[in-house]
Amino acid sequence: MMDDSIGIRIIEHISERGLDKTFRALDVSGNSLNILSYLNDDTEKIVIVDTANMGEHPGDFRYFTLDEVDSNKPITGITTHEDDMIQVLRFARDNGYALPEIVFMGIEPVSVQLEYGLSEIFTKNFTQYVDAAMGALFTAK
Repeated sequence: MMDDSIGIRIIEHISERGLDKTFRALDVSGNSLNILSYLNDDTEKIVIVDTANMGEHPGDFRYFTLDEVDSNKPITGITTHEDDMIQVLRFARDNGYALPEIVFMGIEPVSVQLEYGLSEIFTKNFTQYVDAAMGALFTAK
């Protein structure tokens, strides 16, 4: 989905270059309920990278927490086909999971459509996005 694949692309980049020696880079987009298995004492921090419609300039990014974001995606329930990470994490919190520090890195998309690739600005800024995602992982609260 064009720019909406940025999180997966960053994970692939980190994994292919072996940058994940002190952390795990995971794609849970196929089943966001998979994140539940990482909500335990072994997980210190989670950084989630995705596109987000924030009213920013395309390609701009910012960080936010679970309590600083709203999801306006209609949901009929939490299922294995659910792909709204915000709702899944709120469900987990409301059902007794101890959430580690969670940081969302939202990137304002240029294009979210059924095409492969990234927009020009996402390609140009890709290294900056990787550095910012990894920086968020290693930055203290």
